Amino acid sequence: MFGALMGARVLLVAKTMEPVTSDTGVIIMSHATFETCPRDLTVLFAPGGTTGTTAAAQNPATIGFIADRGSRAPMSPACVQGR
Repeated sequence: MFGALMGARVLLVAKTMEPVTSDTGVIIMSHATFETCPRDLTVLFAPGGTTGTTAAAQNPATIGFIADRGSRAPMSPACVQGR
């Protein structure tokens, strides 16, 4: 979705550079870690899901990253799980 915007640079960010398996089995590789991600972002999008999302929502490193980058990003949409 964001990649279709002209001139947009989309980064997939994760806690580590290890492959992440989605709840549907798709393997995703990140472009950056929480440490190497640019400090200032235009949009910070936090996707939803099931088991992985619930675990991430309880992870201090993930919460800290979203709080830090989200505090400066002009847009911070999220896809929620619907609980």
